[in-house]
Amino acid sequence: MTIPAGYAEVTPRQRMEPPEAYTVSVIMPARRTEKYIEKALKSIYDQSWLPKAGWEMLVGVDDCPGTLRELESMSLPNTRVFYFDVNVGPYIIRNTLVEKTKYDNILFFDSDDTACPDLIKAAASTRAAGPVRFRYMDHSDTCAHGIFHVSKAVFSELGGFQPWLCAADTEFHRRAAYHGIMGTPILDRAYFRRSRRPDSLTNDKTTGMDSSYRNALRDQMALTIRDKRIEPVTAPCRKILPA
Repeated sequence: MTIPAGYAEVTPRQRMEPPEAYTVSVIMPARRTEKYIEKALKSIYDQSWLPKAGWEMLVGVDDCPGTLRELESMSLPNTRVFYFDVNVGPYIIRNTLVEKTKYDNILFFDSDDTACPDLIKAAASTRAAGPVRFRYMDHSDTCAHGIFHVSKAVFSELGGFQPWLCAADTEFHRRAAYHGIMGTPILDRAYFRRSRRPDSLTNDKTTGMDSSYRNALRDQMALTIRDKRIEPVTAPCRKILPA
């Protein structure tokens, strides 16, 4: 993939080699991202390092025929595509697809973002007890909450995400930290973020950063993080690809 002028490819600061036995399942919810998902997926397929022991991609299409049509036209190595007939939001999709994964590590990635070539290698090379977050290239000092790597054991210990339309990733990190499961940021820039698109959860009037819905969830977090493990909410879905 092409890195824009002025940016260097991500290099993990912690130089440990990835363990040979490392495996990873990449989970990508998708809704109204038919313009972006091919580049998002290709940025994962074209990583500089993919684990020989095993990797897979799980895409959850959230009641969006346009995104599904785009996926049906693509080559999708090591990828399973699931379709949710009802719009349930990205966090219920993540909870649902974690239960369908084959491997011991989970990387959550968004269908409108683009990974830098060393993202998976950086995740695999970083020894951390809790979630590993990545700094994105649009902002030099920001590690967004939604793109992160975590062991399936830790995810299960916490029970997954709240069934909210937005902000459940922030709640997950805060709940983990509240109970002593500390995350690790990777400070090298690791991916490009397209949060500026007007229909993203970050910018939508209902779920945007200044929306009353998101503000109410921020207040609610002070209570929800006190319970270490939540009962995960999942939803029915159909495996579409491979047929």
